[in-house]
Amino acid sequence: MKSTKNILLNLFDSYIFWDIDVEKINIQKEYELIISRVLMFTDSNHFFKNIESLKELFSFNLIRNTVLNTKERISDEIISLFSKTYSLNIKSKFNSNVCFA
Repeated sequence: MKSTKNILLNLFDSYIFWDIDVEKINIQKEYELIISRVLMFTDSNHFFKNIESLKELFSFNLIRNTVLNTKERISDEIISLFSKTYSLNIKSKFNSNVCFA
């Protein structure tokens, strides 16, 4: 069985987890950390690749619910992309008066 480090670093760029010992991450228990962190460090060029990689680890419902409920500061660019791609209304993580639809 692959280690957590190998799983995460095979799917995502290492800088995403720059300050975390990935060997200590429990993928199933710390899904919010992983999903939020990946989306915080992605951009429009890597968005679809990273979403597909997240889907290798988690169900889409879990990813969607994390994006909808996280307090982490995922960029408006990524929230907008997620919103448009999956036809969801999502509030900006920076400005509660802005909603992407």
